[in-house]
Amino acid sequence: MANGVRVDIQRGSKIASLETGKLPDTPKETIDDYLRDLKDHQLEWVETFPIAKKVELLQATLANVAKYEQEWIELDLLARHVPEGHWGGQDSSLWPRICMGSIMGYLELMKEIEAHGGSKPWVKAQQDGDHVVVESYPRDKEEELRMPGLRGEIHLLKGTRVEDLASYQAVRYKDKSFKGAVSLILGAGNAASLSPSDILHKLFVEKEVVVYKSNPVLEYLGGLLEKIFEPFVTAGFLRIVVGGAKEGQYLTTHPLVDNIHMTGSDKTFEAIVFGPGEEGRKNKEVGIRHNPKPVSAELGNVSPVIVVPGDWEEEDFDQQAGNLLYMLMPLMGYACLAMRVLILPKGWDGNEKLINKLAEKMSKTPQGVNYYPGTNQTFSDAMSCYPGALLFGELKEDKQPWMFVSGLESSSDEIAFSREFWSTFTSQTMVEGATKDEYLMNAVKFANEKLWGTLSSAIIVDPKSEKELETSGTLKKAIHELRYGTVAINIGSITTFVINGPWGGYPGSTYTNIQSGNCFTGNRFMLDKIEKGVVYAPFKKV
Repeated sequence: MANGVRVDIQRGSKIASLETGKLPDTPKETIDDYLRDLKDHQLEWVETFPIAKKVELLQATLANVAKYEQEWIELDLLARHVPEGHWGGQDSSLWPRICMGSIMGYLELMKEIEAHGGSKPWVKAQQDGDHVVVESYPRDKEEELRMPGLRGEIHLLKGTRVEDLASYQAVRYKDKSFKGAVSLILGAGNAASLSPSDILHKLFVEKEVVVYKSNPVLEYLGGLLEKIFEPFVTAGFLRIVVGGAKEGQYLTTHPLVDNIHMTGSDKTFEAIVFGPGEEGRKNKEVGIRHNPKPVSAELGNVSPVIVVPGDWEEEDFDQQAGNLLYMLMPLMGYACLAMRVLILPKGWDGNEKLINKLAEKMSKTPQGVNYYPGTNQTFSDAMSCYPGALLFGELKEDKQPWMFVSGLESSSDEIAFSREFWSTFTSQTMVEGATKDEYLMNAVKFANEKLWGTLSSAIIVDPKSEKELETSGTLKKAIHELRYGTVAINIGSITTFVINGPWGGYPGSTYTNIQSGNCFTGNRFMLDKIEKGVVYAPFKKV
């Protein structure tokens, strides 16, 4: 990494004199200095640094995001090798906007906490049986106009009560015994909005100072975030490290690091917790931890999309096929929320038409760019497992074709159900049900019990079927019973990022069975006891 080549590109297409993500690794001595400095500031951040000053830091950071927005977009395009005009560039333009939304959310919360001491609820909520449902989007007319028809909810755990909502918010601000901590964040290698979201979450929800290490794939974030978060760096509450596995290992075992948060794969999580290689495997088997520090994580998923049968019009098939493709396309398939298993109702007369429409759209969509290290091998593994799969495009060093495996038997132990093929891979299966209600609950059971991971899921349902399932109570039951941290209705779960909703695996994982992780980040309402986020969108897009 330290030997990277400087590339000079004219401003207007790319940033001039850009270090293409190959920045010098941070020396151990510098890391030690960073951590000592953070340790010196952790109590100040918790106890004596005024909320009014925290607001000022956020306001200055928000201004920096706007200042460096174009640079952020262009750096991301370069890091992910996205050609000019390629559809993959749409993701890059999202990251600064998502970061701005998150900062504005925390600005609102800080002002509320200053005014009410963190004890007054600042969201609408209602009791829904045995749990609380918080109305999280839209908050105002501006948000309503920004994404018409979109609704967001946050479902709290079973046993929560709406009259106790104040006690579930800003918990760290009421805990006078908390003396702070130094938290290590190991950044994601795909979605460039995750790292700033994690930094803000640790600083403001958990009230911990942060040392952040950028992922080598998006190493440019080290330098960029240091400029964007300069107010927090200057104040002594944030330090940013650049490097690879060596620097990561040094940080995870450093005595001045109190806890760790990471985004990535379950294999990386297990290596941190139990140790690498064969030793780590044996430690995991007997539950012996190599690293005793608390480790929180957001990890992968075999994301299901459940299609409810209905009397669709011709245009519905075309639109929903595009919707399904959109659920696969984020970050050109290198996304833990990408659709991996399409679940259709056995016997529905619309199955063939929807599958054909999806295949047609795949064939007309330019290939994604292969920027993620080692994923051509992952794609080759998928081809070996499913030699009869439909391929749209050619496998090249820098490109992967869309890969669609249809007709998988839901009762079998398919590798597509248990392995997240980190690529352009998606698959399809069918589930039985004599009625829509029976089918939907069977599909929920299949997703919960057969598919690996607990991160994100989606349901597609037309207005008439939705009304029927709401009347019977089955739709609410399905949403409640899906063991996923996000449930999206008629839209991709990436929408959760866009509206700054909570993001993480469904609660209940353990260190020895981590699944999609054990926490929620992006929590702009500072809520405790989260079970899942739910987003709703209209079936027909206008």
